[in-house]
Amino acid sequence: MTTRRIATVLLACAGVLLLVGTPVAEAGRAKVTERHRDPNHKFSFKYFQDWKPIPLQPNERDLVCKFGDVKGKGRNRNVQDPTLVVHRMRVDGKEEEVVTGGPQMPRFRGQRNPAKDIWEKAFRTWTEPRPYQPNFKPLKFDRKEFKKVKTKKEKLEGKLYRYDAELPTWGGRTMEMYFALAVFEKDGIQIGIFFTCPGVLKKDFEKPFESVAKSFVWFDSKAEDVETRSELDGVNITAKRRREIEKGIVAGWDVVVSPKKNYIVLYNTKKNTNHKLAKEIAKRIEKIREQIYEVQFPPSKPITAVSIVRVCADAREYHQYGGPGGSAGYWSPGTEELVFYDASRSKKIDDDTVSVLYHEAFHQYIFYSVGSVSPHSWFNEGHGDYYAGAKYNRGKFTIGPFRWRVGVVRKVVSEGPREYDADSKTWGRKGYTPIKHLVQFTQGEYYSYSGPSYAQGWSLIFFLREIVPKNKKWNAKWGHILDTYFDVLKAEVAKRGDSPWRRVPMGPGNDEDEKDDGDDPFAEPDPPEEKDGKGKKGDKKKDADDEEDELDPETRGVARPATYGSPNQAMLTKALKKAFTGIDWDEFEQAWLKHHAGR
Repeated sequence: MTTRRIATVLLACAGVLLLVGTPVAEAGRAKVTERHRDPNHKFSFKYFQDWKPIPLQPNERDLVCKFGDVKGKGRNRNVQDPTLVVHRMRVDGKEEEVVTGGPQMPRFRGQRNPAKDIWEKAFRTWTEPRPYQPNFKPLKFDRKEFKKVKTKKEKLEGKLYRYDAELPTWGGRTMEMYFALAVFEKDGIQIGIFFTCPGVLKKDFEKPFESVAKSFVWFDSKAEDVETRSELDGVNITAKRRREIEKGIVAGWDVVVSPKKNYIVLYNTKKNTNHKLAKEIAKRIEKIREQIYEVQFPPSKPITAVSIVRVCADAREYHQYGGPGGSAGYWSPGTEELVFYDASRSKKIDDDTVSVLYHEAFHQYIFYSVGSVSPHSWFNEGHGDYYAGAKYNRGKFTIGPFRWRVGVVRKVVSEGPREYDADSKTWGRKGYTPIKHLVQFTQGEYYSYSGPSYAQGWSLIFFLREIVPKNKKWNAKWGHILDTYFDVLKAEVAKRGDSPWRRVPMGPGNDEDEKDDGDDPFAEPDPPEEKDGKGKKGDKKKDADDEEDELDPETRGVARPATYGSPNQAMLTKALKKAFTGIDWDEFEQAWLKHHAGR
């Protein structure tokens, strides 16, 4: 995924730790002035002045609308925005069709069961242990503590829950938070309006939120139906998905389809000033795919998938939508969405905005081109940054150095190779990663040193694509690496089928992946043969540990092959080994370093 430094790809989730920082509250109570009339479920309620609707991510099963504080009342850059969301779910056990769009991802073992009611849905992320955050202490909220609240128009009685809590921050301190939930129930269905904000803003929102609850209308006859969008005519999507996309277009957003109908661009109009930008994005994403992606990475078969490109108004809205902190864009194969934001302060498209677009569009394309598999991070992120350096002029693309990365890679190269502590099995936080280890890094290892890893990944791809072909000797030795990696991975996926969720058994006897296919490019040279006292050759059989770490016995626990889900591990490993067979790592790395020394 891409960030201003194109940092880690993380799934955004409710309840992440808050950063250290104290917001400065504006004086005055929030005003409740705007009314939302939901076109999907026909309820309505009033919300806060200057707040705007935020689109929902696909696959949201119970979240039906969301609103954000676009002006950032009382927020500094280190603290999350106040948010208002509405949940709707059946509590009588009957099934109901999912409202929001996108392909439905299967449930995996270990996932939590669906919440039983709105209260559990709203608070479970705060009141249950977090496997990904062992030190988190679950909060204790008493669900028996509530205030009865009655709506003004329909006199519908509901429950109003209000809690104060202290949450840990990255600095080991705590931060106060305020939670409020209003729940209404009728005919086996619950609708809950859930609000969160930093504790320092409680006095500004506590009373106004009660007004929000009282303004709720279960059925509002003025709620209009979902609009049918003619722009989606002729696009290769099902009628169901089309309707889901139409349902998800909130006020202030619009849609445009790319010229070849491969992409659906959903965008914040910024008060009708972004229509030209959206059309330009739709045109360019088709052009870069046609001129570069498809030429350098011919697909295994025609790509028929149609993907969403979502352009948020700015960084604030992007993060409110669900963009990971510190990032500027991401591609989600599970929901088939490419999400980023308009970084330009003018109506013209700027380099930063399109750099993110070109980077994420490559992730999107390669996923379909290979067949629902993401390559190793050095290849995937490195190419994303390589294309982020693309320039578009008079209908043609050219590739140059990506300016976000140049300074970083110069710095780490000047610092020398990173040190590795064999006892603690950890890498140092200074310098570049030796290439032999970088290409084996798992996604987590790559992201754990994100800025330098992204810069080095870009540099390695740029070196192989732009520098190596111009040197006859280098090209003979290393010019095949990228094509071999891609072709082997593509062939392996074709053999097994391209479903990203298919379970492929790993282990001895599985297909050809466990067979000895020649030299291991990551293994150390065999030691000299030794003879025992009887003059026979010593036993050269590997021990169990070496067998487990056959890619690189020298660095157990350091640079494991990327897993990306067990069905893909063997394919990725095989592609990596084939691409780097016969490589002299020292010579290869010295040539790469020499290139940077001359820049």
